[in-house]
Parts: sequence; C-alpha cells; structure tokens
Amino acid sequence: MAAWLNGRKIHEGRYYACAKWEDANRTDMVANTARLEEGWNRLVCKVERGGGGWGFSVGLTTFDNTPVEGLEYKSAAPSKLVPLYQPPKAGGYYQWDDVKDDWVERLPTLSAKDLQAFTGIGGLKAWEHLFYVDVGAAPAGARVVPAPVKGPTETPEPTDRQVNNFLQWDNEAVAAIRFQKDGKTRDLLLIRPEYIDEYLELLAEKDAGLPGSGPKDRVVGTLRITEPAYATTGNRAGSRYVLVVETCLGDYPLDEQDLLAVKTKAPK
Repeated sequence: MAAWLNGRKIHEGRYYACAKWEDANRTDMVANTARLEEGWNRLVCKVERGGGGWGFSVGLTTFDNTPVEGLEYKSAAPSKLVPLYQPPKAGGYYQWDDVKDDWVERLPTLSAKDLQAFTGIGGLKAWEHLFYVDVGAAPAGARVVPAPVKGPTETPEPTDRQVNNFLQWDNEAVAAIRFQKDGKTRDLLLIRPEYIDEYLELLAEKDAGLPGSGPKDRVVGTLRITEPAYATTGNRAGSRYVLVVETCLGDYPLDEQDLLAVKTKAPK
C-alpha cells in the first residue's frame, strides 16, 4: 500500500496480515502520520493485491487523538483544493532546524547527477544497493574504497571500518566524499539516521571558509537505497536513507568517532 496527501507520498509499505491470521482484521497495525492543511486536502491511497480480499483504514484526528470538529470528506474532488506538494530541489543548502521534523520528505533525494553537479566529479556513480559512491582516485587527505572489478553486483570489503566513500551499514555511522569547490577542499558527509544529532552537534570541522555556523546550516539532501546489503535488521519499507551535509574533514582519521569534538560549557 502507498498513500499520498496533497501529492506528497506519506506512506509506503508491504503487509502480510491478509491470510485470515489472528491479526488479519485489526486496524492501525502499522501507523504513519501527516498533517492536514486548512481547506480541502487530497488523500489518495493505492492498494495492490495478488488475489482475494483487501482493505485499509485511515484515521483523521487531532494531535491528541480526538475527533476533528467540522471535518468533512468527499469522494469527488471539490473546488479550491490545497495546492499540491512541490518536492524540494537539489543543489542548495537547507537548515536542519527547518527540516528535522520530517527530513526524508522535506529534503531532496539526491541522484548521481545531483551529486555530480554539486561536487563537480563527472564520473561519480552512486550504487543502488549500498551506500557506496564511486568517485575514482582518492583526493589528497581522503580515503577511497575502489569499486570491485566485476561491477555493481559485487560489494566492497565487508570488514571495512574506516572513514571513506563506503558506509558499511551494520558497523559504521558515516561515509565521506571529498571534492573541490571554489578552489577549496570540501567533503560531503553521509550520516546514518541514528547518528545525525551526534554529528551535527559535535562534528570537528576544519576552517575552509564554509558558509553558515556549522553543518546544521549546510544540509544538502538525502541518499536512498533499496533492499540494502550489509543490513542484518530488515526494513519493512525496503528503503534506507542517510543525511548528506557539506563539511571539511581535513585528513580522514581511521576511526569515525575521531571526527567528533569534545564540547564543554564553561562553568557559571
């Protein structure tokens, strides 16, 4: 099933409780949320089924799960609908405080072409089943895992733990892509969701004339892969995302935790 609210996909997933099991007819087995705008909203749901019965349920409530006063609904499109959602554009910066509540939807999902345009690396390739970005030869001070000779069906070294262009999902927090911009060395840092706050707060950046006061001001977008390798924990939606921010790391340390700085507050 997938659902769209005002042209924005708000849910997608596969479900198997449709074979007369004990939970076959229970509502709200998997929940997702989205906020209605003032006025008439478009809610579109698509359900695919190989055969037999099917169904879905949608609940429209206030934030504290109480009925919405004055709520109306129609199956035919009324006049004066809420404007359709416009996906965010790649190529610029976003501020984390503006997107953190729903960063997967409020940020552009970057393609290989988007990464090429942003970094200026013409031959850059992003794989579909790994958070691995092929950037060719390693720039000065960076570390690069070369692509296997046999092509994208092969995988980089599964025991990799170093900071480089490959994020080993089960054992690493970040990956990095080095490039040159305005004659200065920059890096794109790919951060796993569990470590976003840690790296946005404690990332030890080098002075490279970067805009803004920190990585929170230089969020670029997300990268997405489907059916990821190196992920022992399954994902019902079949996709995983990482946050992409611009920074400058200097010489890459062996341990990704060395990218973090200890920050203490002065005593009052």
